[in-house]
Amino acid sequence: MNTQSTTNVTELTSEELTTVEETSVAETTAVETTTVEHGIGFTPEGLEFSLPIMGKGMLGIFIVTSIIVAVTVILNKATAPRKPKEKKDK
Repeated sequence: MNTQSTTNVTELTSEELTTVEETSVAETTAVETTTVEHGIGFTPEGLEFSLPIMGKGMLGIFIVTSIIVAVTVILNKATAPRKPKEKKDK
């Protein structure tokens, strides 16, 4: 919202207050309409904001997958049937 004057709200008359409220509603409606018209689109500013978040998410997925693989390998080795040692006859 744009603030063009620094008038205290208590100093405004009822007519001025109504004008301020109507302007705020009109600005809000214009913003909502613009968003709906364009939908989800590509903006460079959005990319700058979303890349670090996406990187953290991908790093988290990589770490969790690595932990699952490591636990699986450890459990497979720990629970594998033991082969009896063969004695060599000389």
